[in-house]
Amino acid sequence: MRRNIVAIMGINLCLSLLSIFINTFLVAKVFEVTGYAVLPVALYFLLQIVALFALYYICSYTAKMFNAIWTVRVSTVVLCVFLILVVLLENKVATSYLLFGALWGVVQGIYWAGMNYLLSAVLDERRGHTYWSVSYIFSSIIGIVFPLTFGFAIDFGSWALTSFLVLCVSVLMLVLTWFVHTEQPHGSIKMLSFFNELRAKNVQKRAILLWFVIVLWGGNFFSGVLMTILIVLSYGSNVSLGMFGSAFAVVGIAIITIYKTSRGKFKAGILWFSAIIPILVSCVLYFTISPTSVILYNLALVFMTSVLPVESSNAKSCAPQYLGVLEYKIESHLFYESALFVGRLLGAGLFVLVGVLGHKNLLVGCVTMFLIIYALHGITLWFWKRRFV
Repeated sequence: MRRNIVAIMGINLCLSLLSIFINTFLVAKVFEVTGYAVLPVALYFLLQIVALFALYYICSYTAKMFNAIWTVRVSTVVLCVFLILVVLLENKVATSYLLFGALWGVVQGIYWAGMNYLLSAVLDERRGHTYWSVSYIFSSIIGIVFPLTFGFAIDFGSWALTSFLVLCVSVLMLVLTWFVHTEQPHGSIKMLSFFNELRAKNVQKRAILLWFVIVLWGGNFFSGVLMTILIVLSYGSNVSLGMFGSAFAVVGIAIITIYKTSRGKFKAGILWFSAIIPILVSCVLYFTISPTSVILYNLALVFMTSVLPVESSNAKSCAPQYLGVLEYKIESHLFYESALFVGRLLGAGLFVLVGVLGHKNLLVGCVTMFLIIYALHGITLWFWKRRFV
């Protein structure tokens, strides 16, 4: 069991490293080569979200019919192809960004269809909370080292060299998958039986309430993207992106360490503070988008993105245990992944609208809207767990 958890954490940390490169530097490159327009970035993510859910839905069936680790392995192969294209099409990003968005969505859809099932197989609530906390700390350490490394490598080396190094990480992911060995029941997905079981156990109300809580989580998908856009507008270099990513990762480690070791009302206070303070600080952006205001906004955002994902990820992965439907793990994940998809799709619609209208104040308003959505997610999740867990 311990070997599986360590190997799975290693695989997920590799993906975290790759996500830094793709979600920060590739997005920044798309933003720059398309003339600092928001609409191409919004369309890039819209296509990514649709591809992610479509592949997640399809591959959830294969994850249950066969060993889920093979689904993860297939995703790493597709990831390698994606990164090779990123290298080969370096000079055609302005015309290829929709392809990149779709492929990254395909990779994530296949990957999480298998990985979510593996996580539910090896984590209970106690292990889950510890896993997500430790995983976040290690992800933050990666977030300290590699954003700055990537920034210098791109600005003072080359895009192709940086992409090749990232490709090597995807190969390491593939190697780590061979250290995961779990026993899992095989069969087809039975969504109707899942809902019937919820009804039979009289937990359908709490299941549906959690679904809406997770919709709010998905609705905040773009706060990190907006952070990248604001940094590029204020500083305009990959090194700046890397420096901010590294600095805020240090703050994130401190916050999550304090939160993890806290108890009772103090821990609840950190959660509420993390949900509300970014909304207040974002008001500064209405007066000026400057280096100072961007730093203040991102510092406040670290509180939110450090604490809430630990609780959210644990609630989603442990939902079958909370609801008493452990035999329907993959159905539960598919149900709640659909909530993430709906939330992200609504967020993408708002983001596309801002891109079409193209006004700076609307961009800042979009920032505030996403923060309010995320705050509502954190607050409603707190009440849900207090009542039902």
